[in-house]
Amino acid sequence: MKTIKITVGKVKSLLESGKKIKVTTKNGEFVKITNYVDKGYLDTFKVTLDNGYQIKVSREHKFFTNVGWLETKDILPHKTKIYCDDSNYHVVESVENIGKFKIVDITVDSLDHSYFGNGMLNHNTGKSLLAAHVICDTQKKGGVAVIIDTENSAAPEFWKSLGVDLTNLSYIPCETVEEIFEQMEAIISIVRKSNRDRILTIIVDSVAGASTKAELEADHGSQGYATQKAIIISKAMRKITNMIGRQKILILYTNQLRQNLNAAMFGDKYVVSGGKALAFHCSVRVRLSNMGKLKKGTNIIGNKCKCVVVKNRMGPPQRKAEFDIYFDSGIADYSSWLNVLKENSIISGAGGNTPYTYKLDSGEKVNFLSKDFVSLMSTNPSLKAELYSKICDAVIMKYKDPNSAIVEGVEVESEEEESTDVSDE
Repeated sequence: MKTIKITVGKVKSLLESGKKIKVTTKNGEFVKITNYVDKGYLDTFKVTLDNGYQIKVSREHKFFTNVGWLETKDILPHKTKIYCDDSNYHVVESVENIGKFKIVDITVDSLDHSYFGNGMLNHNTGKSLLAAHVICDTQKKGGVAVIIDTENSAAPEFWKSLGVDLTNLSYIPCETVEEIFEQMEAIISIVRKSNRDRILTIIVDSVAGASTKAELEADHGSQGYATQKAIIISKAMRKITNMIGRQKILILYTNQLRQNLNAAMFGDKYVVSGGKALAFHCSVRVRLSNMGKLKKGTNIIGNKCKCVVVKNRMGPPQRKAEFDIYFDSGIADYSSWLNVLKENSIISGAGGNTPYTYKLDSGEKVNFLSKDFVSLMSTNPSLKAELYSKICDAVIMKYKDPNSAIVEGVEVESEEEESTDVSDE
């Protein structure tokens, strides 16, 4: 396969022309570039390594280092080492503020969101979007929303565009996992003293971005890092789970997927930062992946995503959903509703300029065009509730008496990994 070096600007022009581009990530794997992101003019830093590699990035840009993912602002010259495309860690010689420049980034179809740019292993992610939508829904229900940010990556204007009320949002920056759980306990105590029945949502974005007190006080060696973090989270989760178990409290953690190099043939290929305590205690675990980009003419305006429920104590697991994310407005919720309604024959009709038809439980019929679906859901709450119930029955499934019927047409799907060859695209 032929490989060439191109600039980020060239990536944009190739994507807009409909070309498929792949970039290298860890282990020499090629992953597809899914999007080009223009972040505007930001404070820019030039990072230089001892092997001569250089790159210009923002202060929040992430690199894979000898102590895990670090943002530019947290890099220590002559101490921090960045992983490079020669499979070695190289010492950072300097981090120089060079003023304000236009910053661009790319997103890749990689579960750990990593790619080599200018020879260094870089990171991108979009998991915070889901957290912003949860905040918005909590506020609409009259609840209290709190975000604990360990990545210093808050985007208030974007949250506002999604419908988040910034004046009623509690924002708490934290650096360590100890601080995260201390703040959680304090927040729960304060909210429950004023109102025991009010919905409370606490979002931690993200576990991977949090350090430990011992790590902050130590040098940049790797000894004990993962163990300390896992032990602290395990102890804290035992306390916090009992505290919230019988109350209207949601704690949502975002985290990064990392390849599990020791995975068995039928085991999970990925692990998460912070040990196994979170996976054990969580009621629901959701895994997001990018399926492709959305275009309007030559412009890329969003991404198509897939969500898989890999663990579920609230209902059957392994349910899947696909939805569109637009860069200027977030998740297109009702658009995915319409797709599910059509796929499961809950509504009938061809769409476009031809009306869809839905037969209510009462026997009456409702006709509507696809372009009117969003406004119909906003103005007819009883219809919305009925359609939502039908979607849940079709996608989530109801529990049944195991002795009530014989299930036919069930296939056994092998858990063996599929192997594919990377072609020259």
